[in-house]
Amino acid sequence: MATEEPTFVLGRGCVKPRNLSPVGAAIGSTGVPACYVFELPDGPGAIQYEIVMGYRFKVYDVVVVKRDNAGGAGDEVEVWNELTTVTGALSLNVADEAIVRPALLSASNVLLLGDTMRIITTAGGIGNVACSVVVLGFNVVG
Repeated sequence: MATEEPTFVLGRGCVKPRNLSPVGAAIGSTGVPACYVFELPDGPGAIQYEIVMGYRFKVYDVVVVKRDNAGGAGDEVEVWNELTTVTGALSLNVADEAIVRPALLSASNVLLLGDTMRIITTAGGIGNVACSVVVLGFNVVG
């Protein structure tokens, strides 16, 4: 199965990342509140998507919706701030269209100007990691 590029859905109050690729990209937007919506494809092994933050951003919630069939054992997605996890591993071993959320966010939920937000999917085997990841937050002044 070929790996597709992620697509993005822009909703009210949401920021659409520009030029996002598995290797990295820049973003330059302002506004309070803000959210990022990532439509991530299925793919083998661990795949990492990155955005370099153009402003200080505090994550206050993450919602994951499983897409394109059920996941399998070991299928996971995580949101990271630089090299520190914000959500911990969220299992995608759920039915298609199921919603997954972290029980808590780490103290690393504030991304500074220039920090990299990473979304990492890990395929555990015969499952499927395709999902929508919604990162909700707001710009932080100061």
